[in-house]
Amino acid sequence: MGNLIKKSDGILFFAGSLFCMLFCFLLCTLFCSCANAFFDETEEITFYIPQWPPEGFDNFASPESHAACAPNNADSSESCESCVFPELYKWKISIVSSAGCKTFYTAEKSVTVAARKNDILSVLAEPLVVAGKSSSQALQAECCKNDVSVKICESCKAPKIISFFMPAGAVYPHCTGTGSCQQLTWEQGFTAFVLAQILIQNNEAKVLVARFNWQKFNDTICKKIAASADSETLGQRDETAFYNPWLLLGENQKQLFDGICSMNFKASLLNLKGVYSVNVNELFYESAQARKVGGFPLTSFVPENKIIMEKKVISAKKDSQLLVLNNDFSTGTVLKLDAKKNILQEQVFLPIINSKL
Repeated sequence: MGNLIKKSDGILFFAGSLFCMLFCFLLCTLFCSCANAFFDETEEITFYIPQWPPEGFDNFASPESHAACAPNNADSSESCESCVFPELYKWKISIVSSAGCKTFYTAEKSVTVAARKNDILSVLAEPLVVAGKSSSQALQAECCKNDVSVKICESCKAPKIISFFMPAGAVYPHCTGTGSCQQLTWEQGFTAFVLAQILIQNNEAKVLVARFNWQKFNDTICKKIAASADSETLGQRDETAFYNPWLLLGENQKQLFDGICSMNFKASLLNLKGVYSVNVNELFYESAQARKVGGFPLTSFVPENKIIMEKKVISAKKDSQLLVLNNDFSTGTVLKLDAKKNILQEQVFLPIINSKL
């Protein structure tokens, strides 16, 4: 009996030792795999921000406005684009992934972020611009030339910043065409915005969005923008209005997002409905108020501004409001296209955001 007890004790001891060794092995394996996941599966990615002012607009600034840009130097190399667009203050950068959201501000031409390998990223760069015609440097010089208190001077020197333009963006690592995944473009900004909104609003959709074909989604939008811009009948008929993807938001937004999250997306969801071409000459140059403002109105979707300047048309959606930036860079015009396609317009002051960014 004593020998039997000793034998069973030995078996239990051996089994216990084997269990402990197995547990330690699994614990070590788990720790090592977690350590590798934490330290090894991240990468640094550099994203390149678009030029500001946007390139390609130098043919649209008049000689008078170009002279106003550099009144003391006729040979100045300052681009005419700076007469068409307001001065850039900083870029608002938003990085959204399955791991969370990060926002920061920069005046640099590129940003480098750390991300987990194989993770899908929405990268957005929104230009925050200075309101008014005077540059922030000129404003500061003019503001404090008089003998005023430091407090008043500092308050006056602060530039008035507005948020108006839709962001440029990219969905990493889903490239569009032959372009770089790391170059942020205005055309890809809408796709990046949609991804960001889904990731922020729906935690359960994180796995689904990773499986969605963002490259095809993005390619379809970019092709629609290019095709509408190249159309010979652009603006001549309502059905040939310029394709502004941001007009998809609003009443069709839920349908669009649900289609992506349900993995039952149809390309027809990217078709614009109730969008018409509006002649900007009739809106902005034939009324007394418009003549006071002068210059070109600017739309929030940067590529459309070239269409406004070349074709003198802007895309507006029925039963919704469209805000355009007046040439004084401080006020806007709210356009509303009613059910009978009558245009209603109202002048507004654009809200100023915090300049201490």
